[in-house]
Amino acid sequence: MKFAAALASPDHFTTPGPWVGHIPFAHWVIYSLKPQSLVELGTYRGNSYMNFCQSILANNVPTRAYAVDTWKGDEHSGYYGNEIFLELKKKHDPLYGSFSQLLQMSFDEARPRFQNGSIDLLHIDGLHTYDEVKHDFENWLPAMSNRGVVMFHDTDVYQGSFGVHRLWDEVSKNYKSFRFNHSNGLGVLLVGEKCPNELVELADHKDSNPNWREAHRFFTAVGASLEWRAVAEQNAHTSVARELELQKQIDSNEIEFENTLRESREQINQLKKRLVQKEFEVREYSAKAYAAEAVVQELASVRSSTSWKITKPVRTVGTYLRKFKTAVRLLATGDLESLRQRLRVRAAKPPIPGNAVRHWQVERDRIVSTPRLAAATHIMIIATEHTMYVAHLMTKALRRANIIVSITNSMPQEFESDFYIVICPQMFSTQPPQEKRIAVQMEQSVSSRWFTPEYLSLLENSLCVFDYSSKNLEFLATKNIAYPLTYYVPVGAFPDYGNWLISSEKWEEIAADEQCDVLFYGDVNSERRRLMLSALQQKFKVRIVGNMFGASLYRAIRGAKVIVNIHYYEGALLETTRIYECLSLGARVISEVGSDQDDHGSLQTLVSFVPIGNMDAMVQAVAKELQRPQLEFSSKLTDSNNQFEFMLFRATYGVGIIDYKTFETLTMSFKSTGAKIALSLPETVERRQYFQSQKRDDVVIFDGVRKRPGWIGAAYSYKYLATQVLRSRMDQVVIYEDDAEFYVDHDEKMAKITRFLDENSGAWDVFSGFISDLHANAHILDVIDNDGVTYVVLDKMVSMVFNIYNRKTLELISRWEDSDRNIMNNSIDRYLEKSDLTTVTTLPFLVGHHENFASSIWPVHNRDMREMISKSERLLAEKVRDFRTRRRIDAENNGLVSPQATSRQLEVSA
Repeated sequence: MKFAAALASPDHFTTPGPWVGHIPFAHWVIYSLKPQSLVELGTYRGNSYMNFCQSILANNVPTRAYAVDTWKGDEHSGYYGNEIFLELKKKHDPLYGSFSQLLQMSFDEARPRFQNGSIDLLHIDGLHTYDEVKHDFENWLPAMSNRGVVMFHDTDVYQGSFGVHRLWDEVSKNYKSFRFNHSNGLGVLLVGEKCPNELVELADHKDSNPNWREAHRFFTAVGASLEWRAVAEQNAHTSVARELELQKQIDSNEIEFENTLRESREQINQLKKRLVQKEFEVREYSAKAYAAEAVVQELASVRSSTSWKITKPVRTVGTYLRKFKTAVRLLATGDLESLRQRLRVRAAKPPIPGNAVRHWQVERDRIVSTPRLAAATHIMIIATEHTMYVAHLMTKALRRANIIVSITNSMPQEFESDFYIVICPQMFSTQPPQEKRIAVQMEQSVSSRWFTPEYLSLLENSLCVFDYSSKNLEFLATKNIAYPLTYYVPVGAFPDYGNWLISSEKWEEIAADEQCDVLFYGDVNSERRRLMLSALQQKFKVRIVGNMFGASLYRAIRGAKVIVNIHYYEGALLETTRIYECLSLGARVISEVGSDQDDHGSLQTLVSFVPIGNMDAMVQAVAKELQRPQLEFSSKLTDSNNQFEFMLFRATYGVGIIDYKTFETLTMSFKSTGAKIALSLPETVERRQYFQSQKRDDVVIFDGVRKRPGWIGAAYSYKYLATQVLRSRMDQVVIYEDDAEFYVDHDEKMAKITRFLDENSGAWDVFSGFISDLHANAHILDVIDNDGVTYVVLDKMVSMVFNIYNRKTLELISRWEDSDRNIMNNSIDRYLEKSDLTTVTTLPFLVGHHENFASSIWPVHNRDMREMISKSERLLAEKVRDFRTRRRIDAENNGLVSPQATSRQLEVSA
């Protein structure tokens, strides 16, 4: 079918607007139906009506249009004054007044104005209670023509007193119809017997109708883009309002600030003197810190060496020999009291748990920082019966890395494998050694039942902790179990799971046993689960299984038409393990939404979701699913599996089980590139949440590579991304970190910068939106003022917070190696700084550095770098002033700019 009319860009668009996702359909239905008369009941700000009118005008349709509303509001939309009507009228009348009227009256008052059989298109979007919307429909139905189409908004809203969905269920049985589920739902009812074929084709046998499936996919997709735009514009509007309020506060305090400033100048002069001394102390401290890190790394290397291990007995004997000599000396001098005191202190001194924890933290950091673990050849996975799906997922992936993997449901007596992955470790009374133990945390943090002090201690004292949920990571961080101990490893799908079990695990063919409509498996000792299942049992053949695992469970799944997922807790996280297990076996799943639903966008097209606790919605979803043909999900399951394996290999590389080359080889099929990439660690939950709140939808989030120390992991993140971008045959990419702070005018300024860089392609290597520590010897090559932006061209750069890289720089980054572990030489920014790169930045900087977060690389807080960054920008400003002065003097004396600027100046057309 042809939907070109739906692609018109809306001239009228207000936020918030739950109708915006249906604007493309509004344009198309006007084009297809070509109504002689259009009536809308309930217009508010005009998102739907103004777009109907736009389409009437654009498609030259001879329509008389009427919008009916009191413009006073109701219990669902809220109440408001006449300003909404006046604002809409001001926009509407000049554009559409020749064929359209705004009727400020009630629906019943307007009804006598329209003769029976005169309306081709009626849109009902008034008060949404069942009684009101039923009255509106029945009152206006006689006015519909033999081509009549009635549209109902909010057919998918089930909360409170909304009742449109109830009326829709009734009337859609009596007429040809179809319904969209997005943007609160839109029902389209063909009440006339001579409706156009384009609409009839969508309504006929819609579940198996290819035209309907095509239309549903199309309008859902284009509607979603407008929904995202609405959210983005609403956030932008909020940001602008906050900015204006802030400016108002600044203006009101300006006089007081000036007075305070004058009084403080003397204090500032005194502080400057002290600041000079403090800057010297900071530089001295930084030098000592870098030296200390080098010593720590060298000490770690020594302690991991063979000679250190061989000489351990000698050192131990030496320690006891020194103590023995002291005792002999005290005996020889007759100082028995000192000897007794030493012995008493030695005997009474208790172990200090805090010291033991700190010692383990240091030892753990040393273990994961050394390359020796990459030689791991055998891993044992210890799992309970109910977590075998996760064990199988990991087994399949790790075998791709040529690691021998075995699975057991009981704790071994001896621990001879290289590593032990323990899934749900709290279920076992004994544990593998902490230096070999990877704990896989599978409990939900919405319940504290499992998070006892003993369990938290077990997690804290493991080599690392894998968790499937970002909400869990946020909770664990409050218990001091946080980055760098934790790794985010979300559960994914297992394509062709059944055949893998047969071929790799030697299972027998998984055949269905007992046939049923609905299967629920899990613990039913929950009142909410029992109530939901009872409602389902009244309508369908329901099978409930409890303590069933393995092949028996999978046969039950194969025998069910639908699997339902019902939360144990009201505010539970989504049970992704159960859902992906069922999907991987080819089952269809209906689930309550989870409290972390936003983290699982990939499941939206694989699972039918219903509101939490809504039994009617669950029953309706099951009935609908039983009528639908089985869908093909193989490609989407593969995408989910790729995501899981990337995160698992990312974690095993971070711990040191595999080396970087293996990690890169195993994950390069996982697509993580785009024109703009944000580098972020999901384990630094606060930073990730801040970035996601910015709603920068044109950005691909890359889950950064993990490696200790942190600067090594950061460098490998850039190396990995550079390699991916080059393989995608891209010549330029924007990469920024999740603590980059964007100013209000960022997008406008960024558009100017992009145009400038494109016009000067080939004359620069990297654009840096922010330079944290400008080198004192950096040279200004040129200063260019273009379109209100000051561009500074340099021969050095230090900062990775926000950069644009061209191909030359990407190739350079892709060649970075960790053979030089001197942080002052080989951190990724210092590595680029000492390379021959022409760098462009702006003054002031394009972006800031958010001060509310701790660094994921350095053992400091971002706010501790504030002065260094300010000093860097001041130094750049001074260098720019000096450059401008020299250039002006040269121009005055010789009529030329300096030879250095001439040789390296960008060729700009401005």
